[in-house]
Amino acid sequence: MPRKKNNLGLLCTLEKDGYDVIYPKDMPEIDMDKIQQETECFYQIVCKEIPLPNQVYAGKNFWKIDRLYAHNEEYPQKRRGKKRNYSFDEQTEKNVVKEITKTDLRESQGKLCIEAEYVLAESNVAWRTFSKDGKQRWEHLQSETAGRTGLAMQLEQAGVIYEKPEDAPGLNYRITIQHEGVYHVWLLLYIPDDRSDLFVLSVDNVIQPLQEQFSKGGQFTYGTSHIYYWNLISDIQLTSQEHVFSIFPIKSGFRVDRIYLTMGEELPSNDYEWDKIIR
Repeated sequence: MPRKKNNLGLLCTLEKDGYDVIYPKDMPEIDMDKIQQETECFYQIVCKEIPLPNQVYAGKNFWKIDRLYAHNEEYPQKRRGKKRNYSFDEQTEKNVVKEITKTDLRESQGKLCIEAEYVLAESNVAWRTFSKDGKQRWEHLQSETAGRTGLAMQLEQAGVIYEKPEDAPGLNYRITIQHEGVYHVWLLLYIPDDRSDLFVLSVDNVIQPLQEQFSKGGQFTYGTSHIYYWNLISDIQLTSQEHVFSIFPIKSGFRVDRIYLTMGEELPSNDYEWDKIIR
């Protein structure tokens, strides 16, 4: 007796290992490529390169107005920086320290570019210091720079407050200044909230007061939360000699990706341009 029309799908027969579908002889041919194209067109799900986020800057005038409803100063990025090729050891683990070969941090023409992760080499040029209690130290994590293969530095435990900055773990860089003068200190930062947005700068173990920072202290704003952005922290006076430039947290949890010292009024380069300058 022929099967009546229904909505139960294709006819199945019971086999010993389960049900088996009986396909009709007049089964239409399916062009899967055409179906894929029509699906992508209808649902607008074609794989496209997502535009790069704008590069945000917080300059001298950033803190002069209420930031709650203010627009950021930001510029489009057309290209990412060059990706880094990390080596792998015998256990196939990524060896980031091997790629850090910086042996000299020397200012040139009133400018100095520093990658925060230079401290991982623990060299005479850049190094980390533990907190006074010996429990905390800066660690690295992947960032958005260098074509999303860059590194930033962050304290592993967030939410720690240091009443005395000198008791906090430090990022330290031995820099050589050839042109004496006032330098603007830009940091490429990631600040998630107002519990992780306080730190101080130090030159030759002399800590700069928070009141000398353009923000007068905390760096968090809703418009810059959870993004990497360039923040003009303060100005420092540097003489023509060797100095130790340091960063000490007061509230841990923020990340530092890059450091830019300049005597000029230009903005720090975006990822692609930075890559051409520092490599």
